Amino acid sequence: MAANSVAQVARQLATVVAFGVSNATAIYLGKTIGAKEFHLAKEYGKRFFLWLSIITGAVGGGIILIVCSDCKSCDDTLTGSAGVSLFYVFCYVLLYTLPGDQYDPCGGCIPGRRRYQVWSDPGCVYHVGMLYSSGYDRAFVFHAPVQVVYILLMSDEVIKVPITVMRYRSYKWIQNVTREKAELA
Repeated sequence: MAANSVAQVARQLATVVAFGVSNATAIYLGKTIGAKEFHLAKEYGKRFFLWLSIITGAVGGGIILIVCSDCKSCDDTLTGSAGVSLFYVFCYVLLYTLPGDQYDPCGGCIPGRRRYQVWSDPGCVYHVGMLYSSGYDRAFVFHAPVQVVYILLMSDEVIKVPITVMRYRSYKWIQNVTREKAELA
């Protein structure tokens, strides 16, 4: 549990950058779409969605590698070689799931119908994260090792990446939801 706690702090440090960038880009894209500059919205979406995801993923991966390499300072928390070795495994699993962690918030920055977000997030978390890779079943029924259970539980964000890419490429997210002043009167 201690190894997971320390690894999750590293994950939160790595993903905070992506969430900040996604909130800022959502405002910028919304303003561009509201100004009816749809051609610019496509270009900005490409920049924000693709390139900023890669950049924030690299920054997040660097943060996880720094925390993982600085594990000697965690010796008080992670007692024994089993705790430290599990921590290293958890950090490497986080490096595997990090692209999904970084890509999905930037994909969430793309404005559009809330129906998509309502379907995408709970659908992947509950159907994939809970049913397909149920940690309880894998741990207590099938007696899978902790590392396998951890990989399965962390895979929901990675599975969401193709869904987010399809949403981006459909350009259904380019919708002007603002009203003209004449419509409000």
